[in-house]
Amino acid sequence: EASALVIDEDDFHPSVALAKLNTSLARIFSINLDETSAEICSAMFLGNKDKLSNLTERDFSRAGASHLLALSGMHVSIIMGLLMLFLKKLRTPSKLIAVMLIVCSVFYLLLTGIKISATRSVIMVLLVYLATLSSRRHDSLTSLAFAGALIVIVSPCSVLDVGFWMSFGATLGILIYVQSFTKLTAKLEGKSKLLKPITTVLSALVAGIFALMPLLI
Repeated sequence: EASALVIDEDDFHPSVALAKLNTSLARIFSINLDETSAEICSAMFLGNKDKLSNLTERDFSRAGASHLLALSGMHVSIIMGLLMLFLKKLRTPSKLIAVMLIVCSVFYLLLTGIKISATRSVIMVLLVYLATLSSRRHDSLTSLAFAGALIVIVSPCSVLDVGFWMSFGATLGILIYVQSFTKLTAKLEGKSKLLKPITTVLSALVAGIFALMPLLI
């Protein structure tokens, strides 16, 4: 059942303000870039896939890069990583960096519409920063499980979204690869630099298998 939110022009509502800010940022892309580039940037960094032309979506699909257009943990990690690098260059204390990144990551998630894959990433990132603030050890698998449980509790229907399973499956695959195969690949790479491409393909293959598993079951 559809519903509409009617707000007096003098009232302030966070969701409306964030939507306006999102639109304003998308307009900056359109002013400074050509039409296609603006569409791609708006989709990748603001989550506005509805503005993509059919031609752009077709080209990305044929290139096997459609996932780049969907706002995900990769985009969150890149943006937060660049912000962290900038703050470190300013010699900001580590705990202050953690606080600022917590605020920025939550704000970015709200700005881009709370996509499932981005939500998973932000929750995991928040746990990393909270561990830093409390001087505790961070465990990635525990963070992934906590993120999944929290999303399901808040939005049970998320389990019906294949994007939910692909996001968590791919992340699980990467974590399992890191924990189980890092030492093996390090030994292989130590024996010959020619094996580096093989280990890179292996890591991508493991992540891909876990990402596609929900579709194969």
